[in-house]
Amino acid sequence: MATREKIYSDQATPPGESLAELLEVLGISQRELAVRSGRPEQAISEIINGKKAITAETALQLEKVLGTPSSFWVNLESRYQETLARIRETAELAEQEAQLDAFPIREMKQRGLLPDTRDKGALLKGLLGFLGVASFDALEARQAGVLGYRVTPAARVSPGALFVWMREGELAAAEIKTQPYDQRRFMLALRELRALTIEESWPVAYSRMVEVCAGAGVALVITRSYPKSGASGVARWLAADKAMIQLSTRRNYVDMFWFSLFHEAKHVLARQKRRVFVNDINDQDDEEA
Repeated sequence: MATREKIYSDQATPPGESLAELLEVLGISQRELAVRSGRPEQAISEIINGKKAITAETALQLEKVLGTPSSFWVNLESRYQETLARIRETAELAEQEAQLDAFPIREMKQRGLLPDTRDKGALLKGLLGFLGVASFDALEARQAGVLGYRVTPAARVSPGALFVWMREGELAAAEIKTQPYDQRRFMLALRELRALTIEESWPVAYSRMVEVCAGAGVALVITRSYPKSGASGVARWLAADKAMIQLSTRRNYVDMFWFSLFHEAKHVLARQKRRVFVNDINDQDDEEA
C-alpha cells in the first residue's frame, strides 16, 4: 500500500548562516573564531558562505569555542546536504517524466501501490520506491541482469507492466515464511497439490497450497495481472533456500491455472536458480534462454 508522501523543504539553507548569526550574537568576529579554533580565516569564511562543509572535526572545534553541541552543527550540515540532494533529484526526475508511460500507473494507483496524485515527480519517486531501485538506469540493469527473463515470442508484453507484476509478487512472497527448500518435500507437496485440483472450495484449496509449498521451501503467490504484463506464471529463487512460484489471473480458467502451477514447479525442481522463467500459457519451450 502506498504511504503518505513526506513533505521536505525545497530551500537549502547552509549551516554557515546559523554560524554567522551566532557569531553576531556573541560579538565574535570571523577572524577571532579562526584564531580560537585554530582554523584558517579563509576556511571560516567559506563555511559561513556555504562554500565549505562543516566536518565532524570542525563541529567539535565549534563546540569548544562557542559552547554549542557538535551534534547541532553536524545535523545542520546533514540536513543541508540532504536538501541539496533532494533538489538535484527533483530536477533529474523532471527530465524523466516520460518513463511513466512505460508502466501501468493507473492500475498501480487503484491497487494503492502509488499515491493518488497527478504530480509526476511524486509518481516517479513512488514508482522507484515500489520497484526497490534508486534510478531507472538501476532498474534497467536489474531487469537485464539479475532478472533476465523470457516470454512467449508472440505475446505482446510491456516490460514495465511485467516487472511491476513480478515485483508485486516478490514483495508478497517475502512475507511468506518458508522452511529451507527441500526437493523431496516439494515433490511430496506436488502430489498433494494434484489432489487439491478436485477440491470444490477454492479458499480451502488455496490456503492448503500455500501451506504445503511453504513447508517445502517454496512461496506460492497469486498476483492479479496488469494490461500487457503478458505472463501466466513465473518461477524464481529469492534465496539459496527459498524459491517462489508466482501465478497470475491473466487467463481465468481453472485448467490453465493448474497447468501454469505445475509448469513453474518443474523449473523449481530443476533448481534453475540463476534464471527467472516467465511463461505464457502457450509456451511449450522449456529450454533455458
